Amino acid sequence: MKMKNLSTLAIVLVVLIGIIVIANQLQNRKPSEQSLVFLPQFSEATCSAILVVEGKDSAKIAKTGTNWFVVSPKASAQAAASPLAQPAATATSSSSEEYPADSAAVQTALDKIKNLKKDDLISQNAQKQTELEVDTLKGIFVEAWNDKGKSVGAFYIGKNGANWDSHFIREKGSNDVYLTTGSVRFSFFGDKKRWKDKTVIKFDKSFVKSIRIARKDSGQVELVKTAPTPADTSVKEGWLIAGPEKTKAKKDKVEEILNSFSKLQTVDFETDTAITADSLGFTKPQLVVSATLQSGETKTVTFGKKKGTTGQLWVKTPENAKTIFLVAEYNFNSLNQGIAALKDVPEVKKDANAPHAKVPAAPKKETKVKPATKKK
Repeated sequence: MKMKNLSTLAIVLVVLIGIIVIANQLQNRKPSEQSLVFLPQFSEATCSAILVVEGKDSAKIAKTGTNWFVVSPKASAQAAASPLAQPAATATSSSSEEYPADSAAVQTALDKIKNLKKDDLISQNAQKQTELEVDTLKGIFVEAWNDKGKSVGAFYIGKNGANWDSHFIREKGSNDVYLTTGSVRFSFFGDKKRWKDKTVIKFDKSFVKSIRIARKDSGQVELVKTAPTPADTSVKEGWLIAGPEKTKAKKDKVEEILNSFSKLQTVDFETDTAITADSLGFTKPQLVVSATLQSGETKTVTFGKKKGTTGQLWVKTPENAKTIFLVAEYNFNSLNQGIAALKDVPEVKKDANAPHAKVPAAPKKETKVKPATKKK
C-alpha cells in the first residue's frame, strides 16, 4: 500500500515539475517578430497612400503607377474641418492636384513604417498620452492604405525618449504606448512642401548641343558645342560663342554653367498665389537660360526678382507652369554669365629672350646756384 502511494506521489511530482518547466518556457519565450510589428498588414509593395497630420498641417502622398505624388485634394467642408476624415487617394482620383514627391523622403517613410516595432511597453494609462505627446493634439498622426484603398493601420508619434533617436508610439485605438528606436518622428511631417521633389529642372548635360543666356540689361549670348565628326576629325570638342560675336568660349566656364543648370534645385516653393507675374519679375525677367538637347527638346528656366532679403529669386519653368520656385542667389550668379566672362581670350605670354626696353631716366632736377654776395 505504501509502495502504491509512493508511486502516485512520484507521478504527481513529475507532472508538477513538467508543468513548472513548461510554464517557465512559455514565460521566457520571446514574442514573434510579427507580433511586435505595429502594422502587420502593411506592405511596401502594395502601399498606395500615406496620410500625415501634424497639428493644423496635413500631407497626403499617393502612388500612381510606380511614381509617388504629393496630393492636394480639393477641399470639401468635411475634409477642411478634419484632415483625418479625408479618404485615401487613389490613382483614379480626378479631383486632386498632384506634384511629384521626393522619392528619397517617401522611401524613408515606407522603411520606417515597415520596420516600426513595439520595443518597450511604457504605459497603458490613457491619462499619460498627453505627457508623452501621443494624443490627438500633439502626436503626429500617420495612416497608410493598400492598393485596394483599405486602411492597413494608423499610429501616433510622440516626443523622443531619453535618446534622440527613440520616440513614443501609440497605435490608433489603443492605450498601449511603446518606446521605439530609429528616429521615427523626423521622417514624417505635415508640411506638404517638405514632401515635394526639389528638382527645378534636370537633364543629361552630355546631350546639350547649344545654350542661350538672355540677360536683362546685357543682351544674350549663344553658345554652340563643337565635336569631331567623320567628315571633319580636326574639330576639337569644346564650345564656341555664336553670338553676338563668333569666338572660342572657355570650356571650363561653360561646364560650370551646365553643372548648375542641369540639376537645378529649389530651396522652397512660393505659396502666395496672389502675387502677380509682374511682382515676381517674370514680365521683365532678370535672366532666361535655355539648353537645347540633341533630340531637339529645350529646357528653359526663367529668373524673376529677388524675394526681399531672403537671398532667393523667384523662378519658373514651362514644365511646371503653376509652380513658382525659390532658388538660391548663388545659382543665379553661376548662370548669369555674359560674353566677357565666357570669351576665351588667349593669354599674352612674355618672351623671356626679348630685350628689355630701357626705361628712360628721370630728368635731373636743376640746382640753382645762389649768386655770390659782395663783401662790403
